Amino acid sequence: MFVLSGELDAEHSAELRELIAAEEPERVRLDLKDVTRVDRAGLQFLSQVDASGITLVNCTDYVRRWMAAGEKRP
Repeated sequence: MFVLSGELDAEHSAELRELIAAEEPERVRLDLKDVTRVDRAGLQFLSQVDASGITLVNCTDYVRRWMAAGEKRP
């Protein structure tokens, strides 16, 4: 379980991607309870890890909607 807090942006997404790279996706959980801001790169990251089998815990509905909207873009 990775407990995230604060902002999730391009820099933090890249660092987090490195940390979880060696883990089995189905065993990783990201707790987003204390995340206060997610930028476009953060949304792309969350969409990618969610699609890879990583579980997102305490992900707000509006972030899920933004992730879904981003996936529908051409």
